[in-house]
Amino acid sequence: MSWGNRLRRLLTPGHAVGFVVVVTALYFAWGRVFQEGGTGSNVVLGLLLAVAVLWVGTNTLAPVVDEALASGDKRALLKKQRLAFEGAVHLEKATKRERKNKKTPLTSDVFAELNAVIAALFQASVDGKDIDAVAERATAITNRAFPPVKEGVFAQARSLGAAFAVAIALRTFAVAPFQIPSGSMIPTLLIGDHLFVWRATYGLQIPSKNGLGIFSFLGAVLPQKPIYFARWCIPEPGDVVVFEAPPWVSANAGEDWIKRVVAGPGQQVRFENTVLIVDGRRYEQVSADGKNGVDDDGDPLGELTTYDDFRGDTGPWVKSHAGHKKETLLRRDGTPVVHSIFNDMPPRTSQWPIPGAVPTLTGLRCTDEACTVADGFVFVMGDNRDNSSDGRTWGAVPIDNIKGKAIFIWVSVDGSENSLKVGRFTLPRFRWDRLGDIIR
Repeated sequence: MSWGNRLRRLLTPGHAVGFVVVVTALYFAWGRVFQEGGTGSNVVLGLLLAVAVLWVGTNTLAPVVDEALASGDKRALLKKQRLAFEGAVHLEKATKRERKNKKTPLTSDVFAELNAVIAALFQASVDGKDIDAVAERATAITNRAFPPVKEGVFAQARSLGAAFAVAIALRTFAVAPFQIPSGSMIPTLLIGDHLFVWRATYGLQIPSKNGLGIFSFLGAVLPQKPIYFARWCIPEPGDVVVFEAPPWVSANAGEDWIKRVVAGPGQQVRFENTVLIVDGRRYEQVSADGKNGVDDDGDPLGELTTYDDFRGDTGPWVKSHAGHKKETLLRRDGTPVVHSIFNDMPPRTSQWPIPGAVPTLTGLRCTDEACTVADGFVFVMGDNRDNSSDGRTWGAVPIDNIKGKAIFIWVSVDGSENSLKVGRFTLPRFRWDRLGDIIR
């Protein structure tokens, strides 16, 4: 079907009415679901869903409206034209699929007949000429080329089950999406960053009943806590990982969190003047411009930075200030990992653990001098050091709870600003410069 004829099919009164009806419904629904000034969570999914609903809804309503506006013979003709178009689309897809079948019994002559009748159906769906004869010829050729095969319920269920299994397998063992809901990983990850997590970084995991997102209804057949049935490595200091919050994170247990690993099993960790010390080695910190030095309190210098943070109870978006620094972590083999961190100005947390107030935290053995990470656990922290609920507060994370390593940002949404506002319909600003950024 030529683009001209396709355009003619779209430029009908029914399409105009259907478009207006669906857009109006989406406008009011959008304003109720996505509030202005939010974190931008699920906005991208909402946009994709809105476009799909607009296309399907308009094309579904259009023929109904066109037929309702017509009368008598005109209405009957419009119905035949709609059926001819739908038949042409289905037959075109079936023909393309059969061409890819290396064992197809159809000859080149049959394919030529199919192409000819598809073109005739498309043309008849536009001008209505000889539509009954074309439809009759299309039925005869279709029945000859694709004899009707009654597909049983079990066969249909098998096809759906296979697609369902593939979707679960991909999300469980390959790639899973994640959205940044808070500012605990600023400046590395911003609120509204949408990223992908490589699930097979450390092994193959059986998720818990909380670990499958939209497939969580399968919880009855899943374990209470995640476990790796095959593991080939453990998270290294410097890795940014997504994990299922363990039970000792109180009300947030079971949620997906993202933090940076700073120490692994058997390693000792402590803070002194906001500097991270692992196994007695100070992790070097410099200001964002690469300069060394300390302030009047002996803390490493940071470049004063203003950033937007989301505090649901105070704004919700607020301007915050921090000292921007570069920190060099060391992997177990001595490889350096340089990344950015924020500290409040002045920092709220300059020493940990606090002498005389040794914490009792799951997965850690603590003294006045340092905390040692237990076997099977890792110690994680947020890069926004003074605005992160992490291992210093609630303990270490079981390695089995780690779902994978964050790999790259595929889109980033800034909910603190609007890129478009039409009444109740608002779109946040998109940070296009972060598209495709690798997470380090």
